[in-house]
Amino acid sequence: MLTLFAISIFKEKGECEAVEFFETAEFTFQGRSLLETSYDDLNKLFRELDGSFDEDETGLISFKDGISLYSSDLQEVESVLVFEEGYYE
Repeated sequence: MLTLFAISIFKEKGECEAVEFFETAEFTFQGRSLLETSYDDLNKLFRELDGSFDEDETGLISFKDGISLYSSDLQEVESVLVFEEGYYE
């Protein structure tokens, strides 16, 4: 059985532009484990750190911090994407 902790996303030139971490990975930001903290608590954290983040029915994107949270139920975070500036353009 293959267990994925993270996947890397590359540009055409072979440069890494983002890494997505999944539930089994350990990923900490501002002293909090992003994959073990509730979506609601992280939403509050990002409101404090980046009042201009984008949010929809599957999570949030902080362009300021280069972090995107995916949560299909907006309760548990299922993955964290760390990206470079311009990734979503």
